[in-house]
Amino acid sequence: MKYFTKEATLTYLTLTEVSFDNYLISEADYYERLHLLKQFCDQNDADTIANIEMHISNLDEWYRFDKRDEHHYDDNNDTNVRDVDEKKGKADNSSNTEFQGDDFDPLLHFISATTGKISKWEFHKADSDFFPSIPHGHAIINHKIKLDAYRGYIYKNNKQTDRETRQFIIDLWNDNKFRDAARETIIYYLNTFPHYNWRVSNPLRIPRRRR
Repeated sequence: MKYFTKEATLTYLTLTEVSFDNYLISEADYYERLHLLKQFCDQNDADTIANIEMHISNLDEWYRFDKRDEHHYDDNNDTNVRDVDEKKGKADNSSNTEFQGDDFDPLLHFISATTGKISKWEFHKADSDFFPSIPHGHAIINHKIKLDAYRGYIYKNNKQTDRETRQFIIDLWNDNKFRDAARETIIYYLNTFPHYNWRVSNPLRIPRRRR
């Protein structure tokens, strides 16, 4: 049986990745292509097979992660009670939507374009704190309030108090500037803390854009 060359395999893998990220193929098509590519690549090329398996593993992990959390979202039924000062902060922030923090520098920070449940969220590109996610947001009104950028959970003093709307998280990851900031943050953490135990096999494979 003739196998793809290494160059042909990597080209096909790249085209498949681009097609998936731009909604030209479905998740099922993407998954099938990866498995077919694994069968047709040189079986003696351990590095290429490991690369394909990593993509398959990442898809499995992100798919399970997204589906596991999907049914927990109910944007019309907020059962969590926020502190009085957080409610006050939300009201204050609504009259000052252009506030960007006292030391805002786009080279070091990213601030969400829209306001979430509490306020806009600020992300530090060189944040050495891993909790609750990498990257994670800090509420403009109170930096002790944090946002898990993937699951949308909101924490105060390391205790979950609320959750951002699903649409806010989707819009956040659809923002090209945030995607760039997220990659910069992840690369910083990979270089600074090489032994950190990540949630997924390839942390640089960030969530795909969604409609």
